Amino acid sequence: MKTNVQQISWKNPFGSIYRGLALFLLISGLTACGGGGSDNNNSNPNSEGNQTDGNMADKKKMVSNVVKHQTSLYATLKASAMTVKTNADSFCTAPDQTGLEKLRSGWKTTMLDWSRTRWIVSGPVGKKTRIYSIESWPLVSSDEVKTSVDNIVNGTAAISESSISGTPIQDGGLSALEYLLFNNGVTADTITPRQCQLITAISADLSTMLTEIDAEWGGYSKRLTEPSATDREIPTTNDAVDLLANQFLNLLVLIKDSKLSSPLGIDSATPAPARAEAWRSRYSLQVIKANLQSLHKIYKDEGNFGFNDLIISMDTNGTNTALAESINTQFMDLNNLLDTLISDGLTIYDNPTNSQMKTLYANVRTLEVEIKDKMFPAINAQVTFNFNDGD
Repeated sequence: MKTNVQQISWKNPFGSIYRGLALFLLISGLTACGGGGSDNNNSNPNSEGNQTDGNMADKKKMVSNVVKHQTSLYATLKASAMTVKTNADSFCTAPDQTGLEKLRSGWKTTMLDWSRTRWIVSGPVGKKTRIYSIESWPLVSSDEVKTSVDNIVNGTAAISESSISGTPIQDGGLSALEYLLFNNGVTADTITPRQCQLITAISADLSTMLTEIDAEWGGYSKRLTEPSATDREIPTTNDAVDLLANQFLNLLVLIKDSKLSSPLGIDSATPAPARAEAWRSRYSLQVIKANLQSLHKIYKDEGNFGFNDLIISMDTNGTNTALAESINTQFMDLNNLLDTLISDGLTIYDNPTNSQMKTLYANVRTLEVEIKDKMFPAINAQVTFNFNDGD
């Protein structure tokens, strides 16, 4: 497990590109303080005594279904990472182009599976530097990943899973694998023995981390579904809802600010496409689509009780049904727009000035604002960080 974060350049760390990161650090690092305390009385805004029995039953149902969904996602992610490890071992035993394409395909699958789980930043994935050991973006720039990986490859120190697990976050994870597998000019013939050693070591370390997270999730998920007054982070079901809702919103902010605004140049008027997530693989839009599809499923999962159902069940003024449908429609429209961009062969790296990219940003921003300003009040959730949009 990586425990040190070294040689990282933080330019304007609370500027637009790192705003989602700052929210993550606060949500994952400060939730131990608790969202509303453990006093079960009306002086506590998160006290379960402030909700009707029906509201509380629905909130418990929603938390339970969200936990069930995330449990399935972690199991799938663990399996994908194991496949990458197996493919890496096979490729490096007998390198050929077919094996490299299989390894690249496995990386893409794992990247999508990771993107579906990434909205949760508390619990086992938030321990130490795990979340950025899995993928160092956006904390570490693509140039820093390149420099760090090249230094290892050009060095003489032995490369193994244990050596990678103790190094700075830019040395491993999905970001380093992307550089090794997708950098310009990479073919099966150009990959050196030391690069292969690093590919297999990173793949093994990644698989180990995700297996541990999957195993540890059960204990944390029980804290969400069975909150206790002695738990400082999640003393009540209302605190569990607040925690999940804020992480839901946090991912939208990360998409808007770090995945779109910065690489498209919306925050600076100058596109910086190399700041995009997964730009070397030209997979940025597919990753955003996986992010949003996962949030949409958490929001409205047919047959299961999600945020959409909670909004409607807590309707006190006859407007919540329209709000719930508005949010659902926005998710569907975003998915359709991403399908169009992807089918047209567009990428953030190659087409940062495309007008539809700007539309994608604007639509994510609109959804973020509606979630914060309308969904949160509708379900009596509390925003635990200043998400006010300064754009």
